[in-house]
Amino acid sequence: MPLSGQYSWKETSDAVHVRLSLMGTSPSSVDVVVSEVYIKISYPPRLVELDLIKKVNVDEKKYRIKDGQLTLSVGKAIKGEKWGRLIFEVGKDMSKSELLARRQAAREWLRDRETNIAERAKVRKEEDARSALKTKMGLEAREESVLEEKKADEKERAESQVYATLRQVEQRENELKETKNEINDPKEIVNEEKEKIEDGILDLDRDAIVEKNEIVDASENNEKQEEKTVFPPPRATAIATISHTPRVFPTPMRASKAEEEHTWIKKNNKYLHKNAMLSIGKTSIQENDPSWLKSKGDEFWKRGDFRSATNAYSAALEIDKEWPACLANRAACELRLGLWDEAARDCDAGLEALNTHLIREPDQERPLRLEAKLIARRAAAFCGKGAYEAAITDFQRASQISEDPLLLEDAKRAQRLAKANTAKLSADSFFLEEKFSEALQAYDQALSHEPAFVSALANRAAARLAVNEFAGAVADCSAALKIFENDTGDDNSSVGPIPPPGSERRQYMVLRTLARRGAALAGLGKLHEAVNDFQAAHVINPNDKKLKADLESLRTRAKAASSSP
Repeated sequence: MPLSGQYSWKETSDAVHVRLSLMGTSPSSVDVVVSEVYIKISYPPRLVELDLIKKVNVDEKKYRIKDGQLTLSVGKAIKGEKWGRLIFEVGKDMSKSELLARRQAAREWLRDRETNIAERAKVRKEEDARSALKTKMGLEAREESVLEEKKADEKERAESQVYATLRQVEQRENELKETKNEINDPKEIVNEEKEKIEDGILDLDRDAIVEKNEIVDASENNEKQEEKTVFPPPRATAIATISHTPRVFPTPMRASKAEEEHTWIKKNNKYLHKNAMLSIGKTSIQENDPSWLKSKGDEFWKRGDFRSATNAYSAALEIDKEWPACLANRAACELRLGLWDEAARDCDAGLEALNTHLIREPDQERPLRLEAKLIARRAAAFCGKGAYEAAITDFQRASQISEDPLLLEDAKRAQRLAKANTAKLSADSFFLEEKFSEALQAYDQALSHEPAFVSALANRAAARLAVNEFAGAVADCSAALKIFENDTGDDNSSVGPIPPPGSERRQYMVLRTLARRGAALAGLGKLHEAVNDFQAAHVINPNDKKLKADLESLRTRAKAASSSP
């Protein structure tokens, strides 16, 4: 149990100021929590809790640590109001249970406030991202506008060059026509050609030279040339088919980042199944076949890769949303991953799909085995959520359909868990009210119904720590850690709401159990064993400052104990 710390305080017209000595505690180990009516200052091994008589403005809090002294200043909710005293007195102003309830309400208010702040920060971050995207799109639009202008200028320049070339060709043709009309005597042409051959200007076959008897009158020659002029036939018509690579993003290839686009499409492909661009992310026609995708999910399941199996079943269900067998298999994967709500929803959808199919096909036989499987898996999801009464109903219904004796055993186990859970919830209430003897009795009752109810074991260890029953606390923590160690997730034999291996909740429960056993071992004087437990807990969460401070304190005590005679 933490020690009570000493403090002093004073008030001004607008704020209250609390001052205390840290008694050698490292500043990094100090934790200050401020709500409207409750202040908690933790500086291990001491704790100061202040149940304020008036409300304060949480937004106007600040504290500083200097020369081993902590000074906390908090603005008053009503400026200028005189308090006279700082806190309520137990028994005089209110009972202890009322005070504890007031503290709990203050903690919940603070938790809700932090949640709202986080949500607002998330929304602001999304708005900033959208604004940045719009700015980027504007820049890209301006760049494209500049490119279009350059393209238009280049096109105009190219067209000018083409038209100039056409004019030159036309002018040259006119000149050739004029030269042709000036020729009167074709004999001159033949004589000129003979002179060129004799002078070596032309290297032509002499048989190709025009003979004298071939020379005719110029007008006759012109008529023959006109008769021999042959024009090419008109071009045949045809249809040219041009295909383009389909792309989700309507950007030109020169301005595109194909790799980033492909990554985005792969990540968001499940939202594009109704889009014509769906085929972009596919590598083969098999990936459009739900049966092939389900078989891949079955392969992942056999290998124990439940996350990949879930993705494969989800891809199959994008194509065929009302496939009961696929929904049942995905629910089984979600049970292994601790996704209780998702598993229950899939079982509900599978049962609805079965009923819809039977309405459409009334002549078909009802698949009782699949129906029982869906109901049993929904019951398992209810057990994981702690809804044991609903689980009992489903297990009993599934056993009536399939007549499987194992389902009856599951129903009986759910009944034991329901009784154990009721007793545990009562014990937790006693513990919060610091009625530790009543809490221990209630925890004993819970464990009498189910000895391996792991959360009841861990919480009974905390209650035993509170009354200095260190040996019993060590035994309870060791039993709980043994259950965690044996629960590998390979079957559904573990009892109680145990989070799946690898989940954050599972890591947190193991960490707290190790820390409690370490504290109990320290209470028994087994400091080196306590250090080992705290080291193991620190490995799970190296960022926990309080855990690190407790570990350093234990190391110092263990070292001092070893060096003392």
